[in-house]
Amino acid sequence: AASIIRDATDVVSVAAGSSATFLLTSDGRILTRNNAAVDLSGVSAPAVAVSMSGNSLLVLLANGTVCEVALGSSRAAVTVATQELYDVVQIASGGFENYALKSDGTVVQWPQDASTAFSAIPAWSDIITIAAGNGHVLGLNSGGTVVGFGSNAAGETSIPVGLVDVVGIAAGSQFSVALKSDGTVVAWGSTDGERCKVPADLTDVVAIAANFAHTLARQADGGLVSWGSTFNGVRPAAPSIANGATLLMDGGDYHDVAVVYKNVFPQTGSPASQSVRVGSSVVFSVNATGGGLKYQWQKNGVTIKGANSASYTVAHVSAADVGSYTVIVTNSAGTVTSAGAMLTLI
Repeated sequence: AASIIRDATDVVSVAAGSSATFLLTSDGRILTRNNAAVDLSGVSAPAVAVSMSGNSLLVLLANGTVCEVALGSSRAAVTVATQELYDVVQIASGGFENYALKSDGTVVQWPQDASTAFSAIPAWSDIITIAAGNGHVLGLNSGGTVVGFGSNAAGETSIPVGLVDVVGIAAGSQFSVALKSDGTVVAWGSTDGERCKVPADLTDVVAIAANFAHTLARQADGGLVSWGSTFNGVRPAAPSIANGATLLMDGGDYHDVAVVYKNVFPQTGSPASQSVRVGSSVVFSVNATGGGLKYQWQKNGVTIKGANSASYTVAHVSAADVGSYTVIVTNSAGTVTSAGAMLTLI
């Protein structure tokens, strides 16, 4: 069943590991269950992103440096050697290695055993995003193609021939996933646990995430789809998200996490009645609140074609325009209709 980390609002980054979830909020806090916070008191800049695999939590700071967090009782962040890690724009924690994408499009890797054996991934340049798996890493370049590095035990770094127009990547244990610009998904590598068995009818995907042996896909309407299996061999069922849309997500070894924007029922005032002379123009407007609002104006209960904004203008008013004007305001939480505004002639 889906569960909620309470009081975690304004979430900007999310990370899921073996059995833990960490959320970074816009005010720089890193929270987990029971609102236990990561100690960031010793770092040099605010946190801007988190990444996790297994029990390793990475934190990207606003000054382009990186911290690692020991997941013991103190949860104190420790800055990684800045002489190798600077100008970092993205972090990715894999099963055995950590990775950092730098602003110049190169990628640095180092082991998760707390050693300082930093090295640049050879021949990688012009990379715009990275995804870490369990022993391998993917890079997406600005031309929409994918490169791979590391273990290729199941073909996870053997990029499919003709794979182009890629806009997103994800990686797990011995498999890789790519999201194309047309909203379709391609997976390759190990077939164990159906980790590469993308649903045949999957379309309109806008984001993907993977970990161990399963993948999570977010569709344009905010819905979630999952396939593959978790560490314990169970296929995760994506939760049904009512009255909201998914903003962020990540996959853990045993669980998935989704950050949901919960929509609220639209609230609206009513447009004002107006009395004008023939030939003049009049504007009806409404002040509505809520997320993802859609508008539809009506005259005397009949839909006005093309009148789909917060205001509606009647140009060159004539006797035929006299009547009652209402607006229907809708979002995923519900629908509300304003009171009528009368248009009369003087």
